[in-house]
Formats: sequence, structure tokens, C-alpha cells
Amino acid sequence: MIKPLEKKDNKRTTIFLKAIFLLTLIITGILIDKIFLNKKTTSEKPQVLGEEKKIEKPKTDFFQENIKKTEEKIIDFGEQVLGEASSFVKNTQEKVASSVSDIIYRTSLEPIVNQIEKLPKDQQEKIKDQVCK
Repeated sequence: MIKPLEKKDNKRTTIFLKAIFLLTLIITGILIDKIFLNKKTTSEKPQVLGEEKKIEKPKTDFFQENIKKTEEKIIDFGEQVLGEASSFVKNTQEKVASSVSDIIYRTSLEPIVNQIEKLPKDQQEKIKDQVCK
């Protein structure tokens, strides 16, 4: 025969203790829910990685100012290149002009002058008078 584990006179006290234990568990659960879990829901927004940072969009004025500065720099650089190119062209033009005038003198005028020098003095004077008029 199996004997009951509890005695009849202690049965009431154990039921009372079990009811008190269950009641304290329920009250503790409600208190924990109200104290700890409600604090998290009262905050405005949940924060995952710390503070929330707001990133502003860049202003269009910033881009326009940079475009204007870049345009001015390009214009200045173009003017410098143009100045250097014009001075190079001018120097080259002067060198070419002097060499061309030397070549023209040597090929065309020098033989004429040599022929005039071979003439007698009176004919040389007549030619000088005619050319200088």
C-alpha cells in the first residue's frame, strides 16, 4: 500500500503556502513589468547605437561657390598660358623676321649692291640720287 506524502492536518497549510507563493510571483511579475519594462517604452525613440545624429544636406550655394572659384582659376590659368604662348610667338616671329630679312638681303640686294660698286663713281652717284628720291 502507498502512503500519502502529506499528512491531512498539514494539507491546509501547504495549500495556503502554495497560494501565497503563487500570489507573490504574480505580484512580482507585475511590479517588474511596470517598473522596468515601462521605462523603456517611455523614451521617445529606441536608440540602437547611441545618440541619433542628423546629417544635413549640403547647400547648393556651396557647390555654386566652388564652381565659380574653379571657373576663375581656369580663366587665370588660360590667361597665363595665352600670355606665355603670345610671348613665344612674338619672339619666334621676331627671329623669323630678322632671318628672313637677312636672307632677302643676301639673295637679292647684295648682288645688286655688288654690281653697283663695280660701276664707275659718277654712275654710282647717279644711281644713289635716283634711289634716294
